[in-house]
Amino acid sequence: MIENEKQLKRNFGFFGTLSLVIGTVIGSGIFFKQGRVLQEAGSAKMALLAWFVGGVLTLSSAMSVAELGSEMPQTGGIYIY
Repeated sequence: MIENEKQLKRNFGFFGTLSLVIGTVIGSGIFFKQGRVLQEAGSAKMALLAWFVGGVLTLSSAMSVAELGSEMPQTGGIYIY
């Protein structure tokens, strides 16, 4: 018996995922937290370094979660896990 299952297309590529992560990080943090980061960092260079390191960590975390979600064969990805 052949079952007709509809599956979602997995169309997120590298640049789509990168854009989504960058937009989320900028939208949720930079407009509300820049004063506190600058105050704690002590200088503008250190604050920019902190934002850069945070962005790299966030991107690598998102890519890890995306990889885990793509390994799940069922629709829902990471939620199935």
